[in-house]
Amino acid sequence: MSEPIIKENSIQLNWAASKSLYFSHYEIGVQNYENGYGGGYQSEPLAIIEDIETTTFTDGTPPYFKDPIYTVKVYDIFGNVNYEYSATVQSSKMAHYKRPEVLEFNTVWSSTFDPENSIVYVFGEYQDYNQYAIQKFNYSSKNVEATAVNANITQTNAYMQLVNSNSGKEIVLP
Repeated sequence: MSEPIIKENSIQLNWAASKSLYFSHYEIGVQNYENGYGGGYQSEPLAIIEDIETTTFTDGTPPYFKDPIYTVKVYDIFGNVNYEYSATVQSSKMAHYKRPEVLEFNTVWSSTFDPENSIVYVFGEYQDYNQYAIQKFNYSSKNVEATAVNANITQTNAYMQLVNSNSGKEIVLP
């Protein structure tokens, strides 16, 4: 499998044709992890390709997580899957891609919405695991309007609230 090609909001995959005598189909999938399993792991099949000579696929709706890993599995007529991992052949590759509306949080602890505007406020671990942030995100324009980063904030299980005060709208972590 070649490196994924990113074209605006689509990701193109290319691979060499299978040499299996008993080829059935290719299964194209995407996931948010390289190996293993776990509670936050996501994996989704995208397409089945039954033509052995078709060696390209374009994902026109990439997933809503950062750096998706695409896989191409080769199935034979007996239902066996061939995971080819060697120095010369790889059946999975990471696409260095992130949708504009995916925020840079590793963990989200709390969020709240502004009922009068298309704004969501998000609190959690930000980019570096030693940073905490509150972000103001406009989900209509898909833009971050403000970010407050502070390494001294500690984790809280309290729910964030948006309150109207004499000073205007304020975020409170009670």
